[in-house]
Amino acid sequence: MDGARLKGDIGEAQFLVEALKLNFSILKPWSDKRYDFVLEKDGKFIRIQIKSCHTIQKMPKCTRYSCNLQGGYYGDRLISCKEIDYLVAYIVPENIWYIIPSKYIEGMKCLHFYPNSKNPSTSFTEQFRNNWSFKYGIYDCKSGEINTSMPNIPL
Repeated sequence: MDGARLKGDIGEAQFLVEALKLNFSILKPWSDKRYDFVLEKDGKFIRIQIKSCHTIQKMPKCTRYSCNLQGGYYGDRLISCKEIDYLVAYIVPENIWYIIPSKYIEGMKCLHFYPNSKNPSTSFTEQFRNNWSFKYGIYDCKSGEINTSMPNIPL
């Protein structure tokens, strides 16, 4: 197993622990899907893609972590709300989670996190730090509306 794959597996294992602590039921797709897990609570389902960030990039006034959002064999598949509901980024060295609705990052190739920045405007991702309540809802690609309750997504 290569190093990147192992790091991804460790991030997924950590996610399982956190989700179980919050009393979510967890489903793992059998085949290779864009999402890594499906969370269920009270009959409502959410598709989750996990990304682990390990590499620290020292900036002049803060520390930055970057997360590649491209998937597929050629790196040409981008995040789509048709495939996932939330991206969960785990900043391993900081033990920090970002739970981001796919609507906000759809089509992006890379995402940056600045967990130690004193400037709150450094990154829009800070609003999603530890968003375990999934309070931002799910973006409905068909209607263009945001459902603020956990949706019942057909499997």
